[in-house]
Amino acid sequence: MKKSLFVSLSLIFIATSSYVVADNVIVKEVRNQAEHVLFESAEEITNHSDLVIEAVATDKSENIIMNEYGFRDGRTNTEVLITNIIKDDHAVLKENQTLKVTEPYYRIDNGIQPGETIYFYDDYTPLQAGAEYILFLKYREGSKSYWINSLNQGKFNIDEKDEMEEELNINNEQYSELKVDVLETYDDN
Repeated sequence: MKKSLFVSLSLIFIATSSYVVADNVIVKEVRNQAEHVLFESAEEITNHSDLVIEAVATDKSENIIMNEYGFRDGRTNTEVLITNIIKDDHAVLKENQTLKVTEPYYRIDNGIQPGETIYFYDDYTPLQAGAEYILFLKYREGSKSYWINSLNQGKFNIDEKDEMEEELNINNEQYSELKVDVLETYDDN
């Protein structure tokens, strides 16, 4: 009797442990198509942005899920440290100040199924903590926040620490050409 109870409890422990491990490891990615502007130059994206900064992404992010009109949507707010202000239409920010930037992706726990699903909009790749970027941002009154302008068109890694963005740079000719122009125009390094 004690032996069968021990075996049963051991099996329950193993099953529970396996589920917990799988829940923290399994990640499914979904890419949603989204209409957005494709900019041809640094000048064009600058003219269509409210704020242009150089910033270092932090590891402080907040996943926001919204359910509107029966549809689930979301975003991620990531804190960045501003290292240089290139353009600020509202003239309220300063260097060495942090700012929450809204990114077009979010995570959903898969519920009873192990893991989570990450929903990305188009070719967007998330900001990587510790990496430095030139960010082109639009202010949205409804959410009272600065959003990355036109998905992946508004985020350019300048220290080559963002491997996901480097892959996009290799595989997307339009993005690659825009990045070259942005770096030639704004990157002092």
